[in-house]
Amino acid sequence: MTAAESGVGRLLRPSYRACVAAEFFSATAHVPVTIALAMILVRPFAEWPLVLPLLAGAFLQAWMIGGREQSGRPPLAIQQLVGCCIYGATLTVAHLGFPTDPLLWIFVVSSCAVALCHVCAVRLGGLVGEGLFVCAHIVRALAVVAVYAAIAAGDPRQFLSEPEHRFLVVGTALLGLALGASAVVHRRDRERLADVVDRLKGYSEMLLGRSMLTRAMENEDDLRPRRTRRSVLFAGIRGFTRWSETRSPEEVLLMLDGVYSAAESACARFKPARTKHTGDEVMMFFAEPIAAAEAALALRDEVGSFLSLYGLHVGIGIHHGEVIEGLVGASRTKAYDILGDTVNTAKRVSDHAKPGRIVVTFTFFEACRGRAIIEGDEHLSAKGKSSLILISELIGIHQAVEG
Repeated sequence: MTAAESGVGRLLRPSYRACVAAEFFSATAHVPVTIALAMILVRPFAEWPLVLPLLAGAFLQAWMIGGREQSGRPPLAIQQLVGCCIYGATLTVAHLGFPTDPLLWIFVVSSCAVALCHVCAVRLGGLVGEGLFVCAHIVRALAVVAVYAAIAAGDPRQFLSEPEHRFLVVGTALLGLALGASAVVHRRDRERLADVVDRLKGYSEMLLGRSMLTRAMENEDDLRPRRTRRSVLFAGIRGFTRWSETRSPEEVLLMLDGVYSAAESACARFKPARTKHTGDEVMMFFAEPIAAAEAALALRDEVGSFLSLYGLHVGIGIHHGEVIEGLVGASRTKAYDILGDTVNTAKRVSDHAKPGRIVVTFTFFEACRGRAIIEGDEHLSAKGKSSLILISELIGIHQAVEG
């Protein structure tokens, strides 16, 4: 699991233990458990201790394969042979020579066949790959019958001469076919579900933003409206109305898409809590004032450079203060947003910003704790505000002193 994986990915990804358990009980343990039962029920007590390395090897194999599947990678062919290799090595040591136990050879042959099916299935893919995946289940099922045949008759021809045994072979093969087909259907359903989840995740990131979506998936309470302090940034296109009068809607949309992309690209490294596009304006809010200041400088340069191609400019305003942040709206239609006088003040300050300028309130300057470099000051009489707003122009940032 990568460090950059979102909370959505971590929530939907099966746990390591779940992947190991699923691999052990649905595939890896079939043949080893059958051999273990045969040894306990038929073989003498002196051979019972061999059950331990048999099951331990199966668990180690499931642990290795489950780890690959948990990370989204197919298992390696050699991993399908871990269990039989450990069991074979144990028998070799116990018998002081290479063993001739038919149960071991059933284990080896079935493991090799399953490994071959999986490797070819991954490489070929499509319907052929799914057919080979089903074949792997048939092999595991028939290995159970082979264990029974080795114990009951020893000679395969003698075993198959009985009609009841032929019925057992065919019935078990059909059971393996049914289990394999069910596994293929289950895999298809998981792929479709993963596709739907990816789409919903993309839409949710568009509405909430990646960082906010990650927080919300980790803690549902993060979406509830709450009082907090935020730095609110508005960036508006200067001259947009006159420019758009003579352009087609498609041309206007193309230009706005470019502005939005440039704004998000410029500010991504400063991690805005939320980005909102409303017509010819971009609104962002930040948990840290200095991040808002740095984002404003980057946005002015990158968006301003893009708008110059159209003969347009950008004006930016920032204010800092208390807001209500969270999901707001009716019972069926909600959006993650911020509300309060801080938002209104930031909008009024942005409207006052001239082309290529960044205007900030004195409240915002104080929140930056001396790191913001400002120039000039004036009192702004904003519409709807009962008192004057002290504003200045942001021209730079003092670098933080480490120590």
